[in-house]
Amino acid sequence: MNIQHHIRVLLVEDHALVRFGTKALLEADPGIKVVGEAETAEDALRLTEELNPDVVLLDIRLKSGNGIDVARALMRKGSPARVLVLTAHDFEQYVDALTRAGVRGYILKDTPPDLLLKAVHDVHEGHGVLPGRIAASVLDSLTRERRDTQRTPDDLTIREIEVLELLCQGKRNQEIAERLGISQRTAESHVANIFSKLGAASRADAVRLAIEHGYIKNQ
Repeated sequence: MNIQHHIRVLLVEDHALVRFGTKALLEADPGIKVVGEAETAEDALRLTEELNPDVVLLDIRLKSGNGIDVARALMRKGSPARVLVLTAHDFEQYVDALTRAGVRGYILKDTPPDLLLKAVHDVHEGHGVLPGRIAASVLDSLTRERRDTQRTPDDLTIREIEVLELLCQGKRNQEIAERLGISQRTAESHVANIFSKLGAASRADAVRLAIEHGYIKNQ
């Protein structure tokens, strides 16, 4: 491979041991340089602006905030950085929500090291990356969406409507989890499901669509 320059990577991961190992793996590749590390959503956004990385290698679950909101914020800001999600979760709804947020790749933490390095190079070159074992289900989901673009209230479960109501009140995922007595991970999953079913690209968009489809009354 003819390396013209290092691929500048910002590593966003809230577990120090995982972050250390991932950084060592990345920098074993002569074409990659880790220019910064973050463990919260706030630091990820700040360092992306300060360091201007080529690729943001982003975990979904962070100490503060989550990777889905980070990806959406970067898209709204028009950041040139390409986002590659590295996560332990293979939930289809995460992939769908992240794709809508402009993420170029999604790779699991049990991926072999050589494929992770290849994914960084591929995303940097503008290619999409998606694990083969969930690609088919995502394609099926996209096909269903094209066939049925008009959502109905029956698409959301009772629990998802409860989460949607709190989301429309401006509650964050942790607050939603505390209010409903569920884990933050479960709340994040419900929010991702809601975004996917409504076709929302942001929280503000979800509120708009919730009102439009009659889930929530316009205050």
